[in-house]
Amino acid sequence: MNFPITLDPATGVPIWKQLFTSLREAILSGRLQPGETMPSTRRLSQSLRISRDTVVRCYEDLSAQGYITTIRGGATVVAQLPSPGPATASITASPAPKSEKNIELSHFARRMMDLELSRTCTADSQNIMSAAPLDLLPSRLWREIFARHCSIQDVRTLTQDEEALGSLHLRESIASYLRRSKALRCDADQIIVFADSQHPLDFLVRVLLNPGDTVAVETPGYRGARDNLLSHGVTLQGIPIDEDGLVVGELSSISGKCKLAYVTPSHHDPTGVVMSMSRRRQLLSWASRNGAWIVEDAFDSDYCYGSQPLPALQGMDESESVIYIYSFWKTLFPLSMIACLVVPRSLAAMFHKAKLIIQRNYPVAEYYTLADFLAEGHLERHIRKSRDIYAKRRQALLFALTQHFKSAVTYYKESAGLHAMIRLDVGVSEEEILGCAAESGLPMMSTKSYYLSDPLPGEFLIPFAWLKEEFTARAVERLAQLLGINKGIQSHDGAVYCQNPGSGQQALANLNQVDM
Repeated sequence: MNFPITLDPATGVPIWKQLFTSLREAILSGRLQPGETMPSTRRLSQSLRISRDTVVRCYEDLSAQGYITTIRGGATVVAQLPSPGPATASITASPAPKSEKNIELSHFARRMMDLELSRTCTADSQNIMSAAPLDLLPSRLWREIFARHCSIQDVRTLTQDEEALGSLHLRESIASYLRRSKALRCDADQIIVFADSQHPLDFLVRVLLNPGDTVAVETPGYRGARDNLLSHGVTLQGIPIDEDGLVVGELSSISGKCKLAYVTPSHHDPTGVVMSMSRRRQLLSWASRNGAWIVEDAFDSDYCYGSQPLPALQGMDESESVIYIYSFWKTLFPLSMIACLVVPRSLAAMFHKAKLIIQRNYPVAEYYTLADFLAEGHLERHIRKSRDIYAKRRQALLFALTQHFKSAVTYYKESAGLHAMIRLDVGVSEEEILGCAAESGLPMMSTKSYYLSDPLPGEFLIPFAWLKEEFTARAVERLAQLLGINKGIQSHDGAVYCQNPGSGQQALANLNQVDM
């Protein structure tokens, strides 16, 4: 049995009756559920070290009273009991509520309890189809490599104490990949590997920040990072975003010392904007002058549309101010959620010691699988192949939006990631727009939760990676119809939309002119 049964011969109560009482209470209390298989009389007698005849007698009484039954095949299972009557009500009734215990939480726990959590960010929500489409994942290759590492031939490969930062082979593979694809300047000794994408930021905050420290964050920006920072008691200072990324000049308005700036220069969430080269230089100069840290989160940075990818801040950093976060979540989930930190050499020793204390074990087979997957070039081939598909799906979405909504929709022409941020100005509430989107089948979410305060109305995210071109065209057309567009009615801005919004060539021309 999977729960304890106490049998005491000294009580004078027959053993079979003690066993009967214990099993009956387990069934009535729900520890044994209807349909659950009971152990055989031989196995139960052996595990309890009692006579099998004793167990047989107990089972006979349980069966006679309707607590257990025998099904086809000879198995004995817990019976489905009727609603409890007066005789059993006292057994099944819930115990009287006890007075609440005065629980003393830590300051950290109290800060977490005070946070109003939101699961409406693209990094958190599975309902919004924010991860890569499953049918485009390299599942077969991953499975083949994983199978190789599940057949462990040498137990010494499981000794992890000397590789608390992650297996050396994986760290070398990640360092090589980041040097090639992101222009980082790093080696394996600067890489710290984590089993999922949420741990790196939490880990570095615990090492570098104290409650009350000031941290600059983008607004709008990823709420998951803000919640993590707030849980550690830091003070957040929102810095606005424009078409060039973080407005670095606004950092000078922060009163007192700003210890750290959390930024997403390669793909700002939610806008998708890529920080310009001049802004990158300004930010690095600010950090160097003020002795501040920059946390560069490369979340969802593997898919860029428009200009060529720019080098990471870390690769441009001359003052060892940048800590780089990278995750395989957007490219490989659910095959892998592994993430890593790339720390300056000046921090490597202390981060290594902290990792040994906080978290020293890791999923060996998954780490080794990812190491080979990177070393053999599979990830880069997967990204190149899927980028072409995502680019076409993004283009189809923006084309359809421009065709049906014309000047009522705006968006960034050049962006990164797997979702597009749009602004709709159609004279109805956000709730009505989202309701119509749900009816049309087009996945959309508001950007309100991305703002520290004063969210802009009419901003929405649309994850396009899952949306095939034919579906997108129909869904956007249906959304426009539901919102009263394309019916020859006059909109709030005075424009009149005709039943046929124009040729595909004209819509594409409009698409190439639209900007935010």
